[in-house]
Amino acid sequence: MRKCSQCDTNNGPQDKICMVCDSPLPASRVRINLTGRKRSRGAQAG
Repeated sequence: MRKCSQCDTNNGPQDKICMVCDSPLPASRVRINLTGRKRSRGAQAG
């Protein structure tokens, strides 16, 4: 899921432009990986 930086709409992971405002979506692989690792560790530890 990719969140548009212009209108905060959640788009599909394969979408390249926002379905609402048609602005290009940033490649968010690194961001997803980093947050995914932190969240999974926190969930396991807690």
